[in-house]
Amino acid sequence: MFNLAHAFLLFFCVVLMVRLTLPTRYVLLNPYAAMLDNFLSKLLKQVHTALPLPPKFLCLFLLLFALCADAVMLSRMQLNKISINDLVVFSFPMHSFLQCLLIAVLRFSHHLVMIWGGTLFLQAWHRSRTLPGYTGGLLQLVVWPANRFALTLQWSGLLFSTIGLAFLFSFWATDIVYPLETMQTLPGTMGEAARLLHFSTQSFGVRSVVTGGLMIIEVFAGLHSITLNMILIALVCVFVRSNSMSYFLNDVFNLLKGPLPNVKLGILSLTPLLLLLIFSLANSFLSVLLLALIRVVLTLGGFNVVQ
Repeated sequence: MFNLAHAFLLFFCVVLMVRLTLPTRYVLLNPYAAMLDNFLSKLLKQVHTALPLPPKFLCLFLLLFALCADAVMLSRMQLNKISINDLVVFSFPMHSFLQCLLIAVLRFSHHLVMIWGGTLFLQAWHRSRTLPGYTGGLLQLVVWPANRFALTLQWSGLLFSTIGLAFLFSFWATDIVYPLETMQTLPGTMGEAARLLHFSTQSFGVRSVVTGGLMIIEVFAGLHSITLNMILIALVCVFVRSNSMSYFLNDVFNLLKGPLPNVKLGILSLTPLLLLLIFSLANSFLSVLLLALIRVVLTLGGFNVVQ
């Protein structure tokens, strides 16, 4: 129940951020965005009767209110940890409401970076700056302020944003855990990634760079999770027979599959299962590649890399 409430608050914060960044007279042609904007307009109208402020200030007020509500939930559940790709876990102090609010802001910032990174990866996957379908258009609307710049600037901005966020995590965290005890026993690339993480504890700067890189690669774990959830929802739709939900699922799968052909076994589509495999392998392989490259650089630089 808490996870659903937390996810709703994060989603609501993202909607408010989009409303804050879009121009006042921006015309929403995307039906998903128009539906959300219609809901938000009605909510703002209700709040305006009690708090007569301009729409932008009302959005800012509601954003702060949603983050405060999220901070209260985090405090009640004692959720003071943020995990980066299941390889680095940061623990933060929760002795006051302000500290809980800062954790909520960091979680929200982490999700924004994940959405931005996911949009850039999907653009590279489709080899186009314009993503297909209404879901793709909605994603580009979320990252609209950054999407106006060249791709090289966007990738550079994403890299500096993740390293900066990782720097804040490392600076404020009271404890940083590398779950090596369990992960080193795993076969394949993730076990190797866990073993390679030994060296990243040597330096504050190295840890920030490693964590920032893992934060970008974590996008593939997010895409894997979305694909899995879409498969489960599709199985439910088989029994419910919802045409609108089926259309939405097809729109999402077309966005995720990119240039992949539709692989079918009779009437059963195997493309979603293929996507699960691709995103899982990409997450594991790129994590190991990043850690191995940094390890080589440190070795060439004369650092004593722990084996």
